[in-house]
Amino acid sequence: HENTVIRNNIVAQQSSVGVLLLNAKSTSGVTLDHNLWFMPDVPEPFNWGGGEVFTHEAWVAAAGQGQGDVVADPAFAGATWDLDAASYRLIESSPAIDTGTPVDGLTIDFDWGLRPAGDGYDLGAYEYGAEPNPDGGVPQPPDGGTGTGGQGASTSGASSYPHDTGGCGCRVARLAGLRIDWLALAGLALCARGRRRPRRRLWLLLRADPPI
Repeated sequence: HENTVIRNNIVAQQSSVGVLLLNAKSTSGVTLDHNLWFMPDVPEPFNWGGGEVFTHEAWVAAAGQGQGDVVADPAFAGATWDLDAASYRLIESSPAIDTGTPVDGLTIDFDWGLRPAGDGYDLGAYEYGAEPNPDGGVPQPPDGGTGTGGQGASTSGASSYPHDTGGCGCRVARLAGLRIDWLALAGLALCARGRRRPRRRLWLLLRADPPI
């Protein structure tokens, strides 16, 4: 991955066996900052280009990444990890509110609400308290790259998963009955046109081994 910016996202995982991998071995110009990380059952979830794992603080020191990050429960409105039922909107007390950073061209959220709404941009798919878009139209997203194949992703940049609740990088990783050895961030992809609204995704690539 080259010249990739991953910013203003929420990455949350419930599994106690998952390990988050951020691999710098074959990357150039990759920037990760102003993201919220929540992996409550994994004390050292970060692996940056090698076998050693890190806490968030140690990863920031080792990788020079992670400025402006938040490590906390995102406080979603739907307190559930069921992908069919969960709501990834934020409640008023969420630490993701107003902690993002401006991004060129990012003016609406996943519900077409205007960004920002408040003192700053919110992290994740939805802007808390966003006003409706006065245009009432469907702005065309800028051309984006394609996703890289993997469990739950397609090579065309469009997910085949029917309950894709991503958007500005909000995605929950969950594979029932599988052991997740690593979770890789592959980039922020803007999906193809042809749907009623543009869909922004942070691709999470999963390698899952069968249960032992």
